[in-house]
Amino acid sequence: MSFNEKIYMAIGNVSDEKIAEADSDKLEKSKTVITTFRMRLIVSAAAVCLLVAGLVYAIPLFSSQPPVDYDLTDTSILGLPVDDFCLGDVQSGVMADRHVYHELHDFFTYNSPRAFAFVRVLDTRLVQEGREGYITRQISTVQVLANVWDNGDEVPQIIEVNQYSYNFDGYNAIFLRRGGVYLLALDCFDWEGSDWWNIMGDNDVLFEVDDKGLIWSHSRYYGFNQFDGETAGVVAEAFLDITADANFDILISNFGKTLRFGYDLAEITVLSVAEIDDEMYRYTLDSPVFGEFTAVSWGREQGYFEVGERYLAFLFPTEEVADGIGIWSFYSAMVNDDDTIAGDGDSVFAEFNGFTVEKMFELAELIG
Repeated sequence: MSFNEKIYMAIGNVSDEKIAEADSDKLEKSKTVITTFRMRLIVSAAAVCLLVAGLVYAIPLFSSQPPVDYDLTDTSILGLPVDDFCLGDVQSGVMADRHVYHELHDFFTYNSPRAFAFVRVLDTRLVQEGREGYITRQISTVQVLANVWDNGDEVPQIIEVNQYSYNFDGYNAIFLRRGGVYLLALDCFDWEGSDWWNIMGDNDVLFEVDDKGLIWSHSRYYGFNQFDGETAGVVAEAFLDITADANFDILISNFGKTLRFGYDLAEITVLSVAEIDDEMYRYTLDSPVFGEFTAVSWGREQGYFEVGERYLAFLFPTEEVADGIGIWSFYSAMVNDDDTIAGDGDSVFAEFNGFTVEKMFELAELIG
């Protein structure tokens, strides 16, 4: 019996075909974690700052606890009776994490999670942080019951998950409940040699399993609340539908994330360049699709876009100038004479270097 078969026997209601796909996919997945996507600053519970009186106060992170022997014998996907509240009605005091996740695909549009996993909350504790204790952090010790999907690095059986409340009232309804069972999108980063776990999107969706094995999203968005009242396995299968897609690796690449964010992909030729302000440059560009137009870049971009050269680039909106179109080397790749692309090491195109422009547009069509 495979690892996934054991997991989905516990969850229930997942088809044999999905189990087989998950096993095959797990063997083929690379353990390379996609570089952090730098498209937009999205404040997450992993690293949050509080703006008070014009000053930024960094939140202290770890509070050590002695090891505890927990009873791990209950591996059922059954939680507590659920109060079906809506996260949209909860005032967390910070809106940066809200209105970001509207459906399951959105978890792969920004920073891809380390894993989706069913967990049981073994213990919780609150820590007051920030200046004068204005921030409450809940540290939840959880047991991983079933790992629905991971990026190639399996999640330990017991981890500590962090959540924050910024409403100055201490406990928050978004906090995990001791004894509760949840399906969480887990993110993890290294902080001074220790794993720092947090929950992605917990202001928009918090999948909780009740004592009957039914799941509740606590979300105002149909992309999540359509699963309310279904068995836990239905949501697990929906995740597997996404990850088993033949184009999944492209979807979670930086190229795929940029495309899903709505930026326009264009082949461009630089006709002219002019410095219009301190470290700001205006380019006259020509595109087979958009015709002749202007765009700007700034900062370290000086000298990257050369007159007469062709590029494959994402055009993004900017308020820096009235034109409203920006180009950056990070969102661009030079087009060689043989029509293949060559992006810098940190470009969203870098992992596709050597592909032709035509092939890149074909990939865009697949995931667009």
